[in-house]
Amino acid sequence: MTFRITFNQTSDFQQAVWSTLSRIPYAKTYSYKDLALEIGKEKAVRVVGSASGLRRKEWLL
Repeated sequence: MTFRITFNQTSDFQQAVWSTLSRIPYAKTYSYKDLALEIGKEKAVRVVGSASGLRRKEWLL
């Protein structure tokens, strides 16, 4: 299943975090540290947490 994600007025960093979040497999657990390492910003753990909290939630029912 594929979803189209659009980004409006977001930074490159937020887009990287959200893109990484969208690739996490179902039932797989990632920490903010795991996400930070995945995007190559190992010391940006708190900022990754903030960016993931800003993610617009879209649900397909």
